[in-house]
Amino acid sequence: LDSSSKAHKKLFKKTVKNLESESKLSLKDDGTVKLSKSETNKKLKKRKRKENQDETTPTSPPSKKPTTTTTTPTAPPTNNNPSNVTRLFIGNLPFAVTETSLRDHLSPATVTHIKWITDKETGRFYGSAFVEIETPSDAALAVSYTGRE
Repeated sequence: LDSSSKAHKKLFKKTVKNLESESKLSLKDDGTVKLSKSETNKKLKKRKRKENQDETTPTSPPSKKPTTTTTTPTAPPTNNNPSNVTRLFIGNLPFAVTETSLRDHLSPATVTHIKWITDKETGRFYGSAFVEIETPSDAALAVSYTGRE
């Protein structure tokens, strides 16, 4: 093994020991790793949330300016949306965008939550986000900003 591989192996062993000491995983004698039940449940919940987001993600051709689309800005509350929060997908965002700059861009609409879309493996920003707007009228206002810089 070269020095780089040795360093990675050492880091891996240290990480596994730390996770074992925090009871987040257990290492069996045969070398298999088992996540604790709470970690497994968290992963399941995360997967379900991702599947729900994937179902509501609209597809559109790429363009030069940021685009804002919504599923139903004036829809009445449903079982999945009892508080009537409207989720918008915003694409083609610059990589330098921040939460503050996005909130400023969408003001006077009240943004309640921003979910940045990132690569699962690397954690890099994809240039798009889901934005939750407080009211359907604010969502309609935010949609009217489509193409604005």
